[in-house]
Amino acid sequence: MRFRSKAALGVVAALALAGCQESGTPTDPTKIGGTVSLWYLEDPVPEFLESVKAGFEAKYPGTTVELTEVPEDGYVTKIDTAILAQEPPDVGFVYEPRWMKAGSMMPLDDVIKSEGIKTDNMNQVALSECELDGKLYCLGSLTGSVVLVYNKDLFDKAKVAYPAADKPMTIDEYATMARALKAGLDGVFGSSAGAPYTWSDRRTHFSDDGKKISGLVNDSSTIHLYEVLAGLGRDKVSPSPAEAELVSPGDMLGGGKLAMAITDMEFAAKTLEQGKFRWGAAPPPVEKAGDPSFVFVGTDKYGAFSASKNPATAKALVAFIATEGNRIRMEKTDQPPLDATMLATWAGDNASRKEVVSVLSTSKRPGLFVPGYWEVLATLGDLYDQMATGEADPRGAIEKEAPELQNKLDREWETWENIK
Repeated sequence: MRFRSKAALGVVAALALAGCQESGTPTDPTKIGGTVSLWYLEDPVPEFLESVKAGFEAKYPGTTVELTEVPEDGYVTKIDTAILAQEPPDVGFVYEPRWMKAGSMMPLDDVIKSEGIKTDNMNQVALSECELDGKLYCLGSLTGSVVLVYNKDLFDKAKVAYPAADKPMTIDEYATMARALKAGLDGVFGSSAGAPYTWSDRRTHFSDDGKKISGLVNDSSTIHLYEVLAGLGRDKVSPSPAEAELVSPGDMLGGGKLAMAITDMEFAAKTLEQGKFRWGAAPPPVEKAGDPSFVFVGTDKYGAFSASKNPATAKALVAFIATEGNRIRMEKTDQPPLDATMLATWAGDNASRKEVVSVLSTSKRPGLFVPGYWEVLATLGDLYDQMATGEADPRGAIEKEAPELQNKLDREWETWENIK
């Protein structure tokens, strides 16, 4: 749910008023108790939150955690409605950054300090989505990364050297590798990436302050990025957009029909292992030599709502997810924790997982905040599909679209600045 009209700005203002109240007190064990509600998105691994509930209730006798699963397509509307009614859950997944700006979420700096939570140990790309004006409003337990995942058995069959786990390739090196894989394998795609704005550093398309896109999305290196990737699609080195929509890159990898893909690490690794393939990981490619590595990482961003009827317990639950929750995440679900100091334990003796840890360590830059990021670039995604099928020329299409992308970005920033 995004706001663009004047009427929608009125809704934003109402949400801001609904969220403006004292943010509660630091965690105090004597004040932790009673019932605390947590709303979460549909979760394919329900045992995580079930274990969090059990662990939190055991740590703080007299507490009850009520878990409510909400479908993603209705989550934002349900939260917005609850905020306006002053009846939000105590804790919830922070889907919208405007909730932080409107005062609907409690800053967590006090509980981070009182609980001794070491946020420096957490992946900074993921954590940047919880930060606003120097304060953190949510924390998590999961390192959900988008990396270059590849099938080592297919690389060996094609006699192509593995990509490095500690340094990103340039986009031209990536394309050369993809073409070599395609040529050396019968009936197998060499690569799959999708539109680069979905996985690259946002600074590839935007200025460092997130306020300018025209002149960056259409500079020579970014246009070249799109030209190279679109060329792989046109030449059938990569699956077409329609083919990728029909069968996910992860499933293609696991089926032995794709040699490498920039995709969700967890899902791709699981399908490759189910297919009895050896797999590896590398950083996604960059525009040109010398560009810093960037690996997108998302996490389960849980925060405490300002209108919580039980603020101390709500904050304590978020703190528990960010501390004990990391251990629970690793032990109960076998997923990588957000705390980087635990990743070596998660990897163990598994060579592929060790490569993932190496890949994650290459990415040092935090994420870049851009309001309405996906809405601004939605038309670029459509254009990329046309580029990959040969229906649109990358340079002409991007240069023509750049001014409108800037207009969209300007509108999103205007909306954001009007949230008080």
